[in-house]
Amino acid sequence: MITIPAINTISARDPNEPNRPSTTLELLFDLVYVIAVSAAASGLYQRLLEHDFLGFLTFIIAFFILWNAWTSFTWFASGYDPDDWYYRLSVMMQMFGSLMIAANINQFFEQGLTWTGVTGYAIMRLASCSQWWRVSIDK
Repeated sequence: MITIPAINTISARDPNEPNRPSTTLELLFDLVYVIAVSAAASGLYQRLLEHDFLGFLTFIIAFFILWNAWTSFTWFASGYDPDDWYYRLSVMMQMFGSLMIAANINQFFEQGLTWTGVTGYAIMRLASCSQWWRVSIDK
């Protein structure tokens, strides 16, 4: 019989914890955002080469979407550290959604909002919200 491992309860991290290092999962998550922001910057550069200054507005929107998702994860990771299978799976889903957004950046600059990016954002936000939901029910 296959059993699913238990999901740990989430408790707040001790704010006086000295010298907490970043986990490898957090560093990988940051690297995903480096890729996504560099894709957005590349799209901005291409638009500026074409003297299309509306590309700056598109870059600001893309950057805000990426920054908003990154800060949500960072705030959660700095406040809580469940480090169980569900947390790792949720973070992987957030990274997958972020990579979908990064893969869609070129289409975003060319065509505007497309379904790949919207789907990636939805996947990413649902995974993030599931973690905050865990916090709310564990209180």
